[in-house]
Amino acid sequence: MKSLVEAEGACALPGCTIKYGSFTQVLWSAVQRGFVRHDDATFVADGLRNGFKLGVDTTKMHGHRQFNNYKSSIEAAASVSRAVQERVDNDKTVDLGPSTPGLEQAIRKHFVASCIFPMGAVGKSVEEYANEKRPTDDHTRSGLNAATDMRGLRYGLNTEQLQYSGDVMSHRACRAPALPRQFQAAHECEHADN
Repeated sequence: MKSLVEAEGACALPGCTIKYGSFTQVLWSAVQRGFVRHDDATFVADGLRNGFKLGVDTTKMHGHRQFNNYKSSIEAAASVSRAVQERVDNDKTVDLGPSTPGLEQAIRKHFVASCIFPMGAVGKSVEEYANEKRPTDDHTRSGLNAATDMRGLRYGLNTEQLQYSGDVMSHRACRAPALPRQFQAAHECEHADN
C-alpha cells in the first residue's frame, strides 16, 4: 500500500472513493469563499496525496500486545461479524486472514509494535436497526489514543453558513464520511450552488 500511495496518492487506496483532482478543485474554491481555512485545506490536500499521519507518533507505540474482545461483542457476535464483513467488502478494513502463529510471527518480525485491540458492541442509534449492534474499538487499551496528538485534527461546522436544499445541512447530508465535516460541508455547498 505504501508504494501505491507513493506512486498514485492516498486516494488510489482501495475503499477511497475521493477523486483527488475534483475534490481539490472544490476544496480550493471553498477556501476562496471562506468555508475552509487555508491551513486546513493544505493539511487535507497533502493528506489525500501523501497519506494522513493523523497525529500518531508511532515511536510511542511499544511492544506487541493482544487483548480479548469484550463480553458485549461476544454476545452480539452475529451483528459485529456482519458489520466487520461489510467494512471488508467495502475495502474499509483489510482482512489479514485468520490469526495464526505464522501471521503473528510475521507481524512481530516486520513491525516493532502491534496490537490486537479489544472490540465491544453497542446498540445502533437508528430506530430501524434497534436490534442491531455496531462494533466499537478500544484504543485506550491499544495505546493508540496515548500516541495520538489531536491538536491539529480538531474541526467544527458553522451551520449558519451552510444551506442545503433550503435547510441547514446536517452531517447526515454529507457524502464523504472519511473527512472532517467542515471539508464535507464545503464540498456539498459547492455542489448545492451549481
